[in-house]
Amino acid sequence: MGRPTDAPTESYRIWRCVMRRRTVIDPVCGVEVVPEETKYKSVYEGQTYYFSSAECKRAFDEDPDLYVEDMAEFVGEEEEEEEPFGM
Repeated sequence: MGRPTDAPTESYRIWRCVMRRRTVIDPVCGVEVVPEETKYKSVYEGQTYYFSSAECKRAFDEDPDLYVEDMAEFVGEEEEEEEPFGM
């Protein structure tokens, strides 16, 4: 039997890379997007928005207020905190 090592396994390294990826929501279709991996983005009122496709970007660019308002409502929703069990 081989001696155990403290070196991370390849699968662990991959998992760490995946977990570090920051995702954002495409404001048009709601799909998760990795900003560093998409070529579709628009800046509106100083905020950068990322898109999963050219169609989503085009729809946003035609009427950004429609989607910005929808995102504000979505982000503004707060989940009620549940009391701990037994309280």
